Amino acid sequence: MERELAALKFLDGLGAQLRNVREPLQSLRLTLRSAREFFEAAHGCIAVVQPGHPHANLLVALPRVASWDLDALTRFIRHEHPPVQPHMLLGPVRRRGGAWGAIAVMRERRPFDREDGRLLVRIAAALSDAVHQIDRDRILDVRDRIDRKIMEQIHPKDLFYQILDGLRSLTHYDHSSALFIRDERDGALSLVAEQIAWRKARSRRIGLRLQIRAADEATLMSGRVYGFDRRNGTWQAWKNQPATRLADMLDDDSTDPLGDQQVREDSMLCAPLVTRDGLVGLLKIAAATQDSSNRTTQTWSSTFAPRPPSPFRICIVPNRCAAALSSPSESTQWPISHAACRTM
Repeated sequence: MERELAALKFLDGLGAQLRNVREPLQSLRLTLRSAREFFEAAHGCIAVVQPGHPHANLLVALPRVASWDLDALTRFIRHEHPPVQPHMLLGPVRRRGGAWGAIAVMRERRPFDREDGRLLVRIAAALSDAVHQIDRDRILDVRDRIDRKIMEQIHPKDLFYQILDGLRSLTHYDHSSALFIRDERDGALSLVAEQIAWRKARSRRIGLRLQIRAADEATLMSGRVYGFDRRNGTWQAWKNQPATRLADMLDDDSTDPLGDQQVREDSMLCAPLVTRDGLVGLLKIAAATQDSSNRTTQTWSSTFAPRPPSPFRICIVPNRCAAALSSPSESTQWPISHAACRTM
């Protein structure tokens, strides 16, 4: 009973401290330091599997010179159940709805028991919840910042790049992002803004026009997000997403021959911008590695999910972007609806 009370007191105190933290890395350090002290462990670490890397790497280690079995940590994060020595405890850390990392502690003086293991799992869960809340607060901050820019009726070009800046701060995409707006005259998608993450240069494709067929328009009107990976030189859709023609249409490598400085996109996400008036545009995020793209879906979904009814109706048209007052009783959706993206 005394041991359980001590554990509950520890968890309550840790939770109170984590609620005041605003940076993911700071929450990791705080949790590891507290867990190491509570278990009287000689060593502690938090490891994560980063996009494009086959093995886990240490984000935090106490002390820094300690040696860790990264292969065992990688297997644990991937739920492969590696053998664990009695003097080590491991707990799973989740982020954005999936396996992300592990917290580990070691001590030589006495082995850990089952109750210790259960407590570390609860500590890892508290850390996961704290990181989730930090991520959510960042998402809401980006949404509010974009909302304010819309209400300020800033120049459309400035608004477009505010949206792309917000996406990059959330997803950390490593290739590019692009915003297409539909031209009401002929229905073509016109590239109005593009950010290239892998080089410091302006986009050479602004003004590019993509004609869309009736079948493509019907696909985009679903409002769902489509994901694609490049395999053996061809685009393949993610599970239950057959619309590979969208990837071919949006592939910026198809019109820009590869050179020594060119970085090819190997994964992309395509999110239609759909309002009650129809298709108004399209957002695209591209990653140089498939693992990087696969970590952004839930972030995008949370960022651009429809919001509750508002007294404002957002209008995006080819030549202007304005927030127009409408009846408060009207049902309003964020123009980027039902979107999704999978990235410290």
